[in-house]
Amino acid sequence: MWRNKICIDKKFLFVFLLLLSFISASFLTKSKILFKSKASPKNSSLGSTLLRNSPNDLIADLILGHSDFGEVIPKETVPFKLAGPGGVAVDKSIKPYRVYVFDGQNSRILGYKHLGYCSTDSNRPCTGDSDCESVVGQGRPTKIGKCNIDLGKDGTKLPDLVIGQNSFYGKSSCNQDASFQSYPVKISSSGSTICSIRDDEHSYFEGGSTAHMFIDKAGNLYFPDSFNNRVLKYINPFETDTIADDVWGQLDYKSRSCNKDKNAPDESTLCLGINFAKSGVDIDNLGNLWIADVGNNRVLRFKNVNGVIQKAADLVLGQKDFFSNIAGNSLNNLNSPSAIRVDSKGRPIVLDSFNNRVLIYDSNATSGGNGRILQTGELPQSLLIVETKPEFNRIVVSYKDKIIIKDYNKEWKNVQNATAIIKNIIDSHGEIGSITENSFLIPVSGGSQNILYLRSIYDNGDFLYKKPDSFDNGEDNHNYIGMSGFRSLRGVTVTDSQVIVSDTNRLAFWNNINLNTLTKGKEYDGYFGNFEANLKFRHDSSSYMRIFADEKVLWAIVNNFNAADSNTIEQYHLPVKKNDRPFNIIKLNELLVEGKKVDKNFISIASDIYVDDKKGYIWLSLPFNDRVIRIKIPSSGNEYIVDLIIGGKDIPDIILPIWGRKCDANKDFPKTLCYPGSIAFDKNGDLYISEHYLENFGGGRLIKYSKDVISKENITSIPISQMSENAEVIFYNFNGWKPSFNSKNVMVYGKNGLDGPDSRFLNFVNDISNQKGQKGINIYLNNNGQLKDFYAQPFSTYFDKNDNLYVTDLNRGSLYIYKKPF
Repeated sequence: MWRNKICIDKKFLFVFLLLLSFISASFLTKSKILFKSKASPKNSSLGSTLLRNSPNDLIADLILGHSDFGEVIPKETVPFKLAGPGGVAVDKSIKPYRVYVFDGQNSRILGYKHLGYCSTDSNRPCTGDSDCESVVGQGRPTKIGKCNIDLGKDGTKLPDLVIGQNSFYGKSSCNQDASFQSYPVKISSSGSTICSIRDDEHSYFEGGSTAHMFIDKAGNLYFPDSFNNRVLKYINPFETDTIADDVWGQLDYKSRSCNKDKNAPDESTLCLGINFAKSGVDIDNLGNLWIADVGNNRVLRFKNVNGVIQKAADLVLGQKDFFSNIAGNSLNNLNSPSAIRVDSKGRPIVLDSFNNRVLIYDSNATSGGNGRILQTGELPQSLLIVETKPEFNRIVVSYKDKIIIKDYNKEWKNVQNATAIIKNIIDSHGEIGSITENSFLIPVSGGSQNILYLRSIYDNGDFLYKKPDSFDNGEDNHNYIGMSGFRSLRGVTVTDSQVIVSDTNRLAFWNNINLNTLTKGKEYDGYFGNFEANLKFRHDSSSYMRIFADEKVLWAIVNNFNAADSNTIEQYHLPVKKNDRPFNIIKLNELLVEGKKVDKNFISIASDIYVDDKKGYIWLSLPFNDRVIRIKIPSSGNEYIVDLIIGGKDIPDIILPIWGRKCDANKDFPKTLCYPGSIAFDKNGDLYISEHYLENFGGGRLIKYSKDVISKENITSIPISQMSENAEVIFYNFNGWKPSFNSKNVMVYGKNGLDGPDSRFLNFVNDISNQKGQKGINIYLNNNGQLKDFYAQPFSTYFDKNDNLYVTDLNRGSLYIYKKPF
């Protein structure tokens, strides 16, 4: 452009371009220069490049369950499965229509040039059935087939591009590094990354974000990047690349703070990563950009001036000015607006989520002006408007378990047709893609984790992503499980020849592990368990908890809240093998107490186990019975006798309510126990009980019983009873997961991620036996330091005989390994 205005000497031009090449593109916003600037690709992740593998550095050396330390989303990320689908955008600038799917917990957008192939011509690409029509006689289209779609593992179509990640496989992290090793400083974004989940998220499949995207007539994609607090523009990604070409809400591609770290918003800032991170964008017929700024409770318009969308908004809806962000429910206020659509007449339509309504504004709306209520309903989640018919306008809104379709006159005032209700659509969040006025692509993040394709509003629909025949993932359809990923690691144990872990519904192992040659993300050598579908997970079925290995046997806890008989301990011969089944099962409701079996309907759920095979004892923690028990292992037969009970003289039935029960509700507390979640023995033989369990319940104490107290033999049929007053010392406000001890008696334990980011690091105590208490005086544990990895929920820790440390992250599906950290 500037060559037409001035004449530039070639030598000067060479020097100018040379200098320019040393200037980072991130410092040049595209509105300030006259040629197209491209965002820089992402650098290698901090979690990956952080110096590891040094002795005693307190940083994990290896990770299993993921290929890299920067990856944290559970299970395996693949191109044929989703996690938290949060929006579908249809590109109608080309036939067949192109489709973008926002994978809202995997921080990526999957792009498809088409979705399938015609039933009558396997080489003819299609997205809708209309793509499979042929013209016969006098130019009349006649449907002769339908679009066959199968995006599953064995399907005919995989994505053509991915935005936000550098691979379809194994990559799903916010800004391509979710390790948060830089805590509390968030890792920078870039033009090639997106962030759809909080940096400090502790429960990934309960997090994520949704988006209402927009594709203009030139095929350019506009995307609200929630946790980077920005809107990105990609110029026709299918024809160019997947690096962003423009940005709103930030000064450059590296910055990502809410409201640019200012105390209040202004006309150029965005805050998209709060209020459930549901945001949306639109481009009106004049080329103006509209953004639903969910965290600032407003909608902004950025004006198109001579083909350039400005960086500062010129109109605000929902607030009196650009510097306010207070939520309200009057007609000139908004509360967490999550979508904006502008009709062909220039009228903004806003999904005002927390006010449970849809508002419409006049085409000549002014800042702070009133809207008109178009529709109400409990917590609307998706908004689609369709104007293809000359006689009416259509609005499609999703709610918790249904989608409501209404047709209005062209002024959006009178309902023209009967309301259509599509039921049993569970948790549809984010943009609904429109193929026609009657055909939709619906993101379903509840249960199926899929995209439902309705060929018509009277159709039951088909899911786009089909599961492989051998794959049954039950209720939890997030991502995929093959031979390297895990859903939720609960326990770990190490033998001379194997590393064994317990996942939700299966056990897995690696053979002959050499920590000096082991590679990150190594596939396990096999999985096994006692369930018909080893990959199946249902909230009402059995699942594994922690495990323990003695010299010959692996002991595995099985939990089931709905079936007393299913709460068991499974025994497997060591070494374990692929597809092993237990050689013995101990039912907890058949334990002998005072010579009698407990009632068959008695529910006793164990959370931790320790086995002393030399003395012949099993130790169990029973969090919902408020007890820790010792069980005699029979020399023959299958009669398991409870001979010591900590917390009372007997074992009560499961105490209700199961979740959220207050410890003080038990009249015997604090003499008894409250949610004892884990147990551990130190190298002196002393027992430690942690009163802390899921989600975040318990007395919070770490209770230590000396070896002399808990090693007493019992030759009677009446169990020995120990109360908290018999403990050697009680540490208050411990609130920790399972501790473990190395050969030097260094104790390591994790904290609950719900307690805040500062609790996300492993703690260590050099020798806890040196910390003594006095009766009547509360004592608090003094930690000697923390390990350096940032965890979600470091649920279980384990030291092998060589003092290598293994840590399972309950919510990441990761196993972290430290080579002799102390």
